[in-house]
Amino acid sequence: MKFDPRTKIFAIAALSALAVLTPDIIFLSGGLILALELNILFGVNLLKAAKRLWFFVTAFALIALLQGVIGGITFFLRMSTVVIAAAIAISSDSREMADALIKLKFPYEIGFMVTATLGFLPMLRRELSNRIKAMAVRGIDIRRLGIFKKFRAYTYVLAPAVVGCVLKSKALADAMTARAFRAYNTRTMLRELRFGGQDVMVFLILIAYIAAFIVLTIGRSVYGGWNMQI
Repeated sequence: MKFDPRTKIFAIAALSALAVLTPDIIFLSGGLILALELNILFGVNLLKAAKRLWFFVTAFALIALLQGVIGGITFFLRMSTVVIAAAIAISSDSREMADALIKLKFPYEIGFMVTATLGFLPMLRRELSNRIKAMAVRGIDIRRLGIFKKFRAYTYVLAPAVVGCVLKSKALADAMTARAFRAYNTRTMLRELRFGGQDVMVFLILIAYIAAFIVLTIGRSVYGGWNMQI
């Protein structure tokens, strides 16, 4: 099932905003479950995403331990929901997300900037990996070094990797200039984005979730404060 990237942007924004706004544990738990279900619906490989996000989840758990039982659970649920909601973006490539931003009336420059930024992140990773492998070929195994020597070795790796990315970004800027970037106010798109029935279904689910939050907020304000809050 192919979803419009604008639907994914709306899902990320709605889940993240409500996770930050509500202090209710039950509502946060529902938001976390909904974020996981949407990741599965959008085709995100949760096992692969977990390998990328385990550091953040572990950090959230450690911070939560310092805030007491109710506060810790609330903090963990809130931050986990935000991170897992952000993982929805993995299901679309950078070009689709940029096209969605343009369709949402963001300036084309913003969309292109998002595409370029997302493209340079894996490039930096490759640059670092190549230089670590080059050091390994020369007999230096960073994993076996002490913490201070390891830190020093990474400084030698990081500088040329960043320089390599800067040189490639300069080449990209030259290519954009040669092709008259921003010469015209309007641009055509190779792929037109269209909403489908599956997108409407996700919008209705998210609108119902937002409506539940509004009703819950009004009800708590009328009949008393939040039962469980930080």
